Amino acid sequence: SHDNIMPVVDSGRELGMYYEVYPYYEGGTLEDYIEHNGTLSVDYIKKYVVPSVNEGLHYLHMNNIVHCDIKPANLYLDGHGDDIRIVIGDLGSCRVMDSDGMVRSTLESTVNYSVPVEEFYGVKTFPKEYDYAALGITLYRLYTGSHLMEGLSLDERARMWNRSLAVPVDDVRLKNLLSGLINKDFKSVWGYEELKRWGDSGWNSGKKRRPVGRKGIKAPLVFGTVNGELLKVTTIHELVEACKSNWTLAATVIKRYDTLQFIRQRDVSLY
Repeated sequence: SHDNIMPVVDSGRELGMYYEVYPYYEGGTLEDYIEHNGTLSVDYIKKYVVPSVNEGLHYLHMNNIVHCDIKPANLYLDGHGDDIRIVIGDLGSCRVMDSDGMVRSTLESTVNYSVPVEEFYGVKTFPKEYDYAALGITLYRLYTGSHLMEGLSLDERARMWNRSLAVPVDDVRLKNLLSGLINKDFKSVWGYEELKRWGDSGWNSGKKRRPVGRKGIKAPLVFGTVNGELLKVTTIHELVEACKSNWTLAATVIKRYDTLQFIRQRDVSLY
């Protein structure tokens, strides 16, 4: 057992069905919290969320287990005032690693928090770093209230991960953290030690981070699929025209992190 992992209170079989009983957490999930109370501050994330989830994931990984579905709805608030901890729940998604440190599974994780591992490995694999990449996407949601790749298809998400990602948050401390976690190269994803160092300093962990963009190169924005074809825009004018012609799709496009980065690359007054 571990303080940051939800314990099983009871289990058994009834009427031919297997059941498990878990504790009730009055604080609900972090998804519940931001829906009713608004997004979390960087200080709250640093003091409560990151240390708790980091310790919980470390415990799972040391026991050769990958959670495979880290998201706000699976993180529970326990305690009150300054005595708060975050508990990782929904252990039904957990899988045991093979001898090479990978989980091979047909499990479908939650789309908004999934990393396109199949795109990079050719099979459905979940290394332990998958949990930390999903944590990065989760922290973006908790801080901004938006989903990092909302409105993108699975193929579009894979293409986004194949490009250098620049996470649009206004706090340097959190930006450093998310840049270390959200990375298609799992060998470079921050893990337990890097998160502990970030918690101590709030700045760079000392581990080399991937580049967040290349000056002078302005990649097109993948707007989405329109009339069966993938629409890309290269200027702000084209983006405006695409939004005017596709209002339903535009409602999700304007919330995406790569849209903000696309606009910032073309309008320095936004920095």
